[in-house]
Amino acid sequence: MNYKIEKTIKKIGEIGLLILLFLPLFVWTGTLFPYVFWKSIVFRFIIQLLSLLALILLFNNKLSKVPKKFIISSVFIYFILMITSVFFAEDASRGIWGNFERMNGVIEYIHLAAYLLILIVFLRTKQQWQKVFFTLNFSSFLISLMAIAQEYKIINFGAIDYAGRTGGTLGNAAFLSSVLIICTFLLTFFFHQYPKQRKFTGLVIALNILTIFISATRGAILALGFVVILSFFILLLKKNFLSRRKKQIVGALLLLTSIFSVSIFIFKNSQLVRSIEPLRRISEISLEDATSASRLKLWQFSWQAFKERPLTGWGIENYYLAFNKYYDGSMREEWFDRAHNQLLDVLVTGGLITFIAYLVFIIGVFIYLKILYKKNKLDFISYLIFTMGWLAYIIQNLFIFDMLSNLVYVFLFLAFLIYIDCQDQENYLKYYIVKIGKPFKGLIVIIIIIGVVFSLSFLIANPIAAGVNTHYGLYYFLVDFEKSKNYFSRAREVSPGSFGHEEILNSIMKIKDTQLFQNNYDNLDWAINFFEEESYLSYRSQINLSYLYNFKAEFDQQYADKSLELLDKILPKGPNRQDIYYLIGQAQSALGNMEKSTEYFHKALEIKKTEDAYWNLILNYIFFGDDTQIAKYAVEAVDFGINLSNKEIRYLIDPLNRQRQNRTLEILLEKYIERDRNTDTLADLALVKLRLGKEREAMEYAAEALEKDPNLKSRLKKYFFF
Repeated sequence: MNYKIEKTIKKIGEIGLLILLFLPLFVWTGTLFPYVFWKSIVFRFIIQLLSLLALILLFNNKLSKVPKKFIISSVFIYFILMITSVFFAEDASRGIWGNFERMNGVIEYIHLAAYLLILIVFLRTKQQWQKVFFTLNFSSFLISLMAIAQEYKIINFGAIDYAGRTGGTLGNAAFLSSVLIICTFLLTFFFHQYPKQRKFTGLVIALNILTIFISATRGAILALGFVVILSFFILLLKKNFLSRRKKQIVGALLLLTSIFSVSIFIFKNSQLVRSIEPLRRISEISLEDATSASRLKLWQFSWQAFKERPLTGWGIENYYLAFNKYYDGSMREEWFDRAHNQLLDVLVTGGLITFIAYLVFIIGVFIYLKILYKKNKLDFISYLIFTMGWLAYIIQNLFIFDMLSNLVYVFLFLAFLIYIDCQDQENYLKYYIVKIGKPFKGLIVIIIIIGVVFSLSFLIANPIAAGVNTHYGLYYFLVDFEKSKNYFSRAREVSPGSFGHEEILNSIMKIKDTQLFQNNYDNLDWAINFFEEESYLSYRSQINLSYLYNFKAEFDQQYADKSLELLDKILPKGPNRQDIYYLIGQAQSALGNMEKSTEYFHKALEIKKTEDAYWNLILNYIFFGDDTQIAKYAVEAVDFGINLSNKEIRYLIDPLNRQRQNRTLEILLEKYIERDRNTDTLADLALVKLRLGKEREAMEYAAEALEKDPNLKSRLKKYFFF
């Protein structure tokens, strides 16, 4: 290989890695999960291209050697253990392929491992790393700028239009903050080491911190605040490091930061704190607030799941099964595929050995930083910046989990530490020597090229086609359902393995309650057949198929039997899932087994109070003619806040009247007339108001009813004088 070709290949590799620093900015609305999917596709494409270039260099003896460092080994041991956990996973298919929502799994782990190696072998000089930090400065600036513009509606970004806490081009406030925390400590090092760039770098750091604050992500803000205060303490305690003047400045900053932090909680009920969302959210941190209580419950379920499978774990991307097994109905959200704590995620999915490997990795980074400092390869400030930055990353990961967007920067940080450690070592510039004859070398190159082409097609082009077809399937279902069905079918055909199949099926469920399904049995039959033809039915997809069976059972009882057979299989995997008991109750109703149906609706209601459980239980008691039970659960349902249709309210009027449940009747009838002020309902409400002693309101409703229908006078004259 001549020098020009070698230089060109390495330049392409460098450009590819610089492009990846802009990965969080990639958003595409033409597919499912636009904030996640496109980032992963771009990442895979670049990594596969650079892997091919690296192999070309390798077989021409021009590929730089990867240093033998513990930190690299620890990452790969952790990855290998997590990947092998798929052999113990109940849903191994999901573990291998992942899904649209997370784009994780074995395939992504392999690409991440390749990414770390590519960083190490392509970025070998000071000039290259300077370009990396210049690019990081600009990419981080754009990430924060777009998030701030989104927050204040300066620009309409379409897919990332503001709705709630700002997530920028990450689509999630917590993910945005996670990315910016890592960028911030890398740029703080750049600010320290490169004085000429301090103006712009300082501006970007300030924008990053402002964006983290605006995002109101409590874990990230607390992590950042903690390491800042800890850094001030360390600087003050470092002997003979700061001048007296600088110590006074640091001490003042520490005092002001501490006072500000404490003041948030002291004055948490003040108008100022309540009016600023980030401060309000921080001030509300307690074991009782909804988010904290939900997370604690989730972590409790995670611990129970770990104890069931302590060594092997539940398998990569199988956390959702662990959650379903121990979910008890006490949380508002019913579906979790992550523990929202990186440590617990690893513990539950990978098991104890994988968890230990992960701990060795994250603790090993601290040790590695200490070694670099002891070797004088990092000055004290750089050592402090990196140590505090890594600590902040770990702290915020106690409330979230790693995604591709932040791991891109985590691995960049690791590769930079390896560069700092090895840059002055003689063997750092040595190449691998591959001794293979030309015929075999040519054959290997051909095989590699075929493999890369296959990979680009199978792991990139096909997922794109699956995502686009699913997107159009949803888009067309109200316009042209035949075209919509074709798109869904095509999406499943082109998706690699079982990738995205769950989301494709879930997309169909989004249209199950539309008029298209209710008035067209062919469409319902198509949906059922589509599910039944699926070779990969996840736990959630099986529940969704039961919904379709129950829907069909209204016209054909054999589908109720199918539903019960399926639900009987999945019940042990979610013994406390309210929706399963509700579905069993529905199926039993369709078969005419009203006693059994009532029993299961009661179980569903005991686990979790929902509108469907209440209403179906009430319907059963209407069937039995049990006014006492009808009234009891109608009162509970109203107190719970159930939103009944006018048709449903009409079912309840007579039983509630007979049981003299006037307060509940008043609430229901007032809701009714908000939508339809018909004369009978106005008359009913007038009588209820009268029984409640609200004579003036009763007279007003009675007068309105009579004005619309004078024939009601005979009904109302017993109670009113007109």
